[in-house]
Amino acid sequence: MLIGATLSLALTLPGYLTHKLGAGDVKLLLAIALLGGTAAVLTSFVVGTLAIVVVAVCWVWLGPGFGFRYPGGKSLPFGAALALGFVVAVLRGYVGDVPWPY
Repeated sequence: MLIGATLSLALTLPGYLTHKLGAGDVKLLLAIALLGGTAAVLTSFVVGTLAIVVVAVCWVWLGPGFGFRYPGGKSLPFGAALALGFVVAVLRGYVGDVPWPY
């Protein structure tokens, strides 16, 4: 659990310090680490990163065709993508000793 918490802070604090991530994203991944451990952190971060990249690519390619414009100064919500990654981690069974839906 401590390794997962350290890993979550190592993955998100640089983004927070450079103002690319919000404090909620850091706290969410830390909570995921405390709930699920190292495997849940890695799964959530990788799936979340892939999901936000897909959303960003779709936003750039499909957005103008539907009248969507990128709001200046705003960023995409990474917390929702992390939550999706945690759902994948729970369904794959990477959640440590917590008795989830078994």
